[in-house]
Amino acid sequence: MKQWSLHQPADRNWLLLSSLVLSSSEDTWGQIESWLVKTLQLLTLSPDFSGKVLASVLDAINKKPVEVQYIRLLVYTPAILPADRHTWGYFRMMKNENMPPDQTDSENSLTVHTVMLYLYVEDLIGSG
Repeated sequence: MKQWSLHQPADRNWLLLSSLVLSSSEDTWGQIESWLVKTLQLLTLSPDFSGKVLASVLDAINKKPVEVQYIRLLVYTPAILPADRHTWGYFRMMKNENMPPDQTDSENSLTVHTVMLYLYVEDLIGSG
């Protein structure tokens, strides 16, 4: 498995909850679904909302260019999570990057499709 630096947002109000890197040649759908379901369970989200998030992530993966060699998924949450139930929202960003396979080989870059998923608490927007 490849190790690349994670995209930590400059805004410290976000915290990386989980990340996953897969070869695009692997059976990614089942692995992504299993990983994302486990990740979202940490937040006790509603099944309906979790289903929408999963569909969005799979849609983003489906939009990757053919030449992509790796898929990287990053899930962010607010740095301070609410103690009780709230209404959640999300947005995603996608990015294609050429990255070196390791720290010593900068000539043979790999194409990586990164999907960044940001989960936020709608009730708390603007209250920070």
